Amino acid sequence: MAPFFRSPILFPLLLASLFTVAISTVLAARQVSVHIISNMPAGSPPVSLTCAVDGSGGDVPVSGYRLKVGEDLLWKANADKTYDCTLIWTRYFASLKGYEVDRDRGRASIFWKVDKDGFSISYDNKRYKRVEPWETD
Repeated sequence: MAPFFRSPILFPLLLASLFTVAISTVLAARQVSVHIISNMPAGSPPVSLTCAVDGSGGDVPVSGYRLKVGEDLLWKANADKTYDCTLIWTRYFASLKGYEVDRDRGRASIFWKVDKDGFSISYDNKRYKRVEPWETD
């Protein structure tokens, strides 16, 4: 009986399977979890948000989503692309980089907290840094 690695059928199948698993692992590792958490006052209307790759209409993981008070919206970002987000709450609006390659490279998760004063970012969901206020006309 010939050793397994000399089999003209089984060895190529094993290599193809290992290659597929390796590629899947690499691609999965390039995905970043982005959380947008509403910390708006009780009874507030939802925050409307849209996030797209570099502001283009191409890859749009979040479109016209209405984030309710206390909700944690989770979406996946490609770690090689920047995502521009637009948020609207009553008469207020804001633009921010939901995921930015240079700022967030190497992070597995990003947490955004939205409150009545603006937006804060965290990489551990504990320590937040204010980065953007709401704007209005």
